[in-house]
Amino acid sequence: MIVRTESGSCYEITDFHVRRTNPTIPKRGDDVWQALLSTTTPVVGESMFVVMDSLAGLGPDDVGTTAGHSSVTTRRTSRVVEVVA
Repeated sequence: MIVRTESGSCYEITDFHVRRTNPTIPKRGDDVWQALLSTTTPVVGESMFVVMDSLAGLGPDDVGTTAGHSSVTTRRTSRVVEVVA
């Protein structure tokens, strides 16, 4: 499945992995398949949550996350604009 968000991010999601790309707003772990632990069902017009193995080893990124001190990484996306099954 491919999920596109208002911020321009594209999330490619399989049963067990997720990969995020965004050419204008980079985040750690971009363009690399990450182990997917949980996700909400994407709904156009709503944010989506993605929980993956920790990206803390790649350095600080998200608000409240310190490099090297987390067992999982949780992302809340901007609003979903398109879902392609």
